[in-house]
Amino acid sequence: MKVADAFYPADPVILKQMLDYFFSNLEPFEVENIKAGVAPHAGYVYSGQVAAYTYEAIRQNLDSIPKTIFVMSPDHYIWMNKVLVWNYDEVETPFWNLKVDKKIVDELLVNFPSLFTDEFLEYEQEHAQETQYPFLKYILWEKSNEFKIVPLIFWQVDIMQVAKILENYVWKAFFLVSSDLSHYHPYEEAIDIDMRTLDILVNKKIEEINLADACGIYPWASLVLLALRFNWEWKLLKYMNSWDTAGDKSKVVGYASVVYR
Repeated sequence: MKVADAFYPADPVILKQMLDYFFSNLEPFEVENIKAGVAPHAGYVYSGQVAAYTYEAIRQNLDSIPKTIFVMSPDHYIWMNKVLVWNYDEVETPFWNLKVDKKIVDELLVNFPSLFTDEFLEYEQEHAQETQYPFLKYILWEKSNEFKIVPLIFWQVDIMQVAKILENYVWKAFFLVSSDLSHYHPYEEAIDIDMRTLDILVNKKIEEINLADACGIYPWASLVLLALRFNWEWKLLKYMNSWDTAGDKSKVVGYASVVYR
């Protein structure tokens, strides 16, 4: 837990109280038959309320989604042209550990070595991945033993090739993308930028993907290709930015909760 007490509380009691608050503060909604979701990854005081919408949608569908969850996040620290795979049995959270689907991890590493690797040690400091784990453990709770995850970190990869491989797992896995939107623009400007980005991504305008302003653009673009291939539709559950939650209005970061179905 490299970013505990920085992005979220390491104390499980305090963390549960925070997550309880986020989930009790949701506007009522229902979604069915979801195939994928997008959640932000900033410090919980900034983006946790938005992330809770995505995780509530997953919780509503726990009985129908596959029992493997691909957690797909960007990399903030190193350049690499492959997808980094967590090649261990578990990942740690303050609420006990989540199991990794080692069978799928091994398949990716053995069958597609030109696109997937486990060689970078920087994995352990990537907050975009780790911030998803407490939310996952929280919503799974009594069902934790039924689910496994496949943690994947993207940087500059060939999204066409990656999406083609992920197609093999569409019936076996749920896809969860970790991404924030624009960074450090004034409030009104940030909203305009974020709405344009969401229009490109959720409406699957893959030819305009280079214009999207999201730090999780590579995993999200890979998800967009899956949505195109399998004709998934999208639903925006919540949009807010850091001024709406806990930040400075002159320099905000955007957050969205999106599901595909």
